[in-house]
Amino acid sequence: MHFVLNKIILPFLLFLLGSGYVYTQEPILNPVGSETGKPVSNNGRPNEKFLNPNNTGKTDSLQKRNKNEDSITISYRYIYDVKRVSLDSSILDYTRYPTQPQFIVLGNNGAAAKPILFTPLLKAGWDEGKHSFDLYKWQLAQLKFFRTTRPYTELGYVLGTKAEQNIHLTHTQNIKPEWNVALDYRLISAPGYFRSQKNNHNNLAITSYYQSKRKRYANWFVVLDNSLKGNDFGGIKDATQLSDPNRDDRALVETNLNNNIFSARNPFNSKLESGHWNKERTYFLQQSYDIGKKDSIVVNDSTTNYLFYPKLRLEHNFSYTKSYYLYKGLLEDSAYYKIHYGNDSLFKKNTGSFELKDAWETIENGFSIYQFPDTKNTQQYIRAGILFEIRKGLFSQAPFRSKSRTINNINLNGTYKNRTRNKRWDIEADGAFYLSGYNAGDYEINAFLIRNLNSKLGNLKLQFQNVNRTPSFIFYDQSSFNLANIAGLKKENNTQITAQFFNEKKQQNLSLQMVFSTNYTSWQGYTAYRQESFFNMLKLNFSRAFKIYKKIVWRTEAQFQQVLIGNPKINFPTLYTRNKIAYEGNFGKKNLRIATGLEVRYITPYQLDAWSPLTGQFFYQDSVSSKKNLPDINVYMNFNITSFNAFVRLENLNTARIRTGNGAGLKFVNNNDAAVAYPNPGMVLHLGIYWRFIN
Repeated sequence: MHFVLNKIILPFLLFLLGSGYVYTQEPILNPVGSETGKPVSNNGRPNEKFLNPNNTGKTDSLQKRNKNEDSITISYRYIYDVKRVSLDSSILDYTRYPTQPQFIVLGNNGAAAKPILFTPLLKAGWDEGKHSFDLYKWQLAQLKFFRTTRPYTELGYVLGTKAEQNIHLTHTQNIKPEWNVALDYRLISAPGYFRSQKNNHNNLAITSYYQSKRKRYANWFVVLDNSLKGNDFGGIKDATQLSDPNRDDRALVETNLNNNIFSARNPFNSKLESGHWNKERTYFLQQSYDIGKKDSIVVNDSTTNYLFYPKLRLEHNFSYTKSYYLYKGLLEDSAYYKIHYGNDSLFKKNTGSFELKDAWETIENGFSIYQFPDTKNTQQYIRAGILFEIRKGLFSQAPFRSKSRTINNINLNGTYKNRTRNKRWDIEADGAFYLSGYNAGDYEINAFLIRNLNSKLGNLKLQFQNVNRTPSFIFYDQSSFNLANIAGLKKENNTQITAQFFNEKKQQNLSLQMVFSTNYTSWQGYTAYRQESFFNMLKLNFSRAFKIYKKIVWRTEAQFQQVLIGNPKINFPTLYTRNKIAYEGNFGKKNLRIATGLEVRYITPYQLDAWSPLTGQFFYQDSVSSKKNLPDINVYMNFNITSFNAFVRLENLNTARIRTGNGAGLKFVNNNDAAVAYPNPGMVLHLGIYWRFIN
């Protein structure tokens, strides 16, 4: 952290203060990917013309230009998608940062989170099983690889109640026309509202993308570092204390863990008192060489643009990842741990604290061959590949269990992709099969078809996904976080069939999804878990923007889910809905864009999940329901004035309560619950400012 502060953040701040030109729009965020793990773009098609008013729609971002121009041509692509896209200038929705409304979060930014909709893990192969903090982890598939005609920087800063701070910094530039480098950094520091609730997350990505002048050779290199720390207070001891006027400051409410510890407000103090630490660093290299037909375009006497149409591509990728999952507990809370986990071996050493830790070193080595049937359409190809995995684990529970284990896998995989040049059809089929090793017999199939009907009806998407997978490693006795050691687990099989209509122009989406699950493995207690035999679930999703009057817009989304066959022991609400009524458009002067209004999120009452601090898992319980369950009410204003972007949000206004007697007045203490004994905060204020710099 000190290295990042001294070597990266401070020099960039000095650089920004000395910059002479500023251009601003909505920050580029890392949106959650689809369920297949592939990234999705923000709010549909971005608007490149906002940055380059003279853009003609050409995709070559390195065309010759005047260095004194005050515009920039910039685009990016994801590593697993050949399509290049441009930056997004929308200011309609800032709830993606710092959190996302489709998730249930344990009462503080950066805390453990789970999707509101039931979402099985559609990934074959090895999996650790620790996903409660995935919302804050950057994945390789989410990283943007830029092309830009000028050095480009964006800086975001969000300040929240109780000294919450969020910093986001991106810088990218082309060192040479063929070579781009980028740095992306994010800090989330949220001390929280209850005792020992602080989260401190750091994400750092350094990317390099090089393509040779003749377009035959390409090189991708990534250094990706995720450091996620979250103190855990174990829930509140007594819910009646929430209505005590002497405890309106939630730091005075007694907690099950760390009751004598108060979170530090310093954003650069990442000390972990008691809780979770997930550290992961990945080095990734991918190289490819194309064989095909070369061409060129002469721009003028001194400039020639080289083109290349591949027929065959040879690709190699290599990655090395070092990671660990750690939980630290204090011996002063040993009574709590003995009641819920019953493992006296955790407290053998009288050092003031104990730790559970699984550490992994992973090497992946892959080879692929691409064949392009249509010479001038790189979005039509056939790929065949093989992946070798070597994974070594070290476990803190030795000598009670085996000290280490090595896991090997051989994975055969392939893809067929065809996005037609008329953009009417988009077809893709992916598959992977684990030929041998720890996950032998695992497989995944994903196929979709998108048909552009017309401008009025939009697009139809049909998708089929089937995954046969070994249950996550945490469900096996060798993991330090498995304290139950339940034997005889079978492979999970999950199938999803989706039909979706979407129209970007009308901002309309309607989808129907059927989920079939066999041997689904889920947590049923602090240490217990089980496998469901079979169940079937229906999920519906609808979203639409309606113009009420001139620039007054109503945006609505609703998600419905219901089990049709079976009786699985999983908790989920039947209906989630989010509605916004707002003024959206130019206000007064032409260069002022604004979106301001009311936002309401509602989740129907259901049995809440409970939370297990030591294992880091949400689990099923059937004794407590969300009886209060008030709608979450927020007001917001997002605006842009030429070179300045900002937003202000007042959240959780539904917690307002007029108290009489002792401590009389308007208080924001009528909290909803995120999980059993984990209340959401009262009113929260977020202020955000964003800059974009063209250097």
